[in-house]
Amino acid sequence: LEADIQLEKDTAAKYDEFLPGISDEGLRELVTYIRDHELYHEGLFRRLLKVLEALEPSGWTIGSLKEQ
Repeated sequence: LEADIQLEKDTAAKYDEFLPGISDEGLRELVTYIRDHELYHEGLFRRLLKVLEALEPSGWTIGSLKEQ
């Protein structure tokens, strides 16, 4: 997820880089829409990562699981 977060962030930044050079309004709207989805995915992955981190058991070992 961390790699995906960085990828989404980098991709959105590339779209931002190209947006000022797009003169066609329709194309600019489409690229903005796509960029916004990249940012949505970044946020989604960040939320998922927080959930996973909260669920990650700390201090468990194979031995401790066998005892339970």
